[in-house]
Amino acid sequence: MGSLKNQILISRPQMTDPIFSKSVVYICAHDINGAMGLIINKKIQNHDKNLVNYKDFELDPKLYSTLYFGGPVSITNGIVLHHKTYRNSDALTVSDTIAITNKQKTLEKIINKKSTAFKLMLGHCGWVPNQLEKEIERGDWLIQNTTDDFVFNFPSRQMWEHATFSLGVDSESFFVNHGKS
Repeated sequence: MGSLKNQILISRPQMTDPIFSKSVVYICAHDINGAMGLIINKKIQNHDKNLVNYKDFELDPKLYSTLYFGGPVSITNGIVLHHKTYRNSDALTVSDTIAITNKQKTLEKIINKKSTAFKLMLGHCGWVPNQLEKEIERGDWLIQNTTDDFVFNFPSRQMWEHATFSLGVDSESFFVNHGKS
């Protein structure tokens, strides 16, 4: 299996894990050392700063609508997933159009620029070497190419349904629809 970097993982309908059920995960890194990704379709509903310690960022309440649960690893660490229209040496390039950073000053510059699409994530997903490959072989995940438009502009509540449907998976009856209409 080649690198899944800059692709999305879509949880199979039968996945019952409460963290990953109906998740769409954007893969930021994938190599022989493992994989790292961000759940891009689960907005954080409870924005009480007293309940979550945002370790990396001082958050203006105006940013609460941009908060997403990125995954169960390092939940108090913030990561900014952003379009590369904002270029900075603090950012790690994921693709030609997408980058990530964990720097407060970069987040502030992106906010001030106002034209750069971004999502602020708390936590991330991580897999040790070969763990993700085994989960894919077991049938836990579907893999799909993606675009920056899907990552940043598609309504998060509809991402999972759209992605599963586009691959021919009938989420209502849990079977693969092999091109039947």
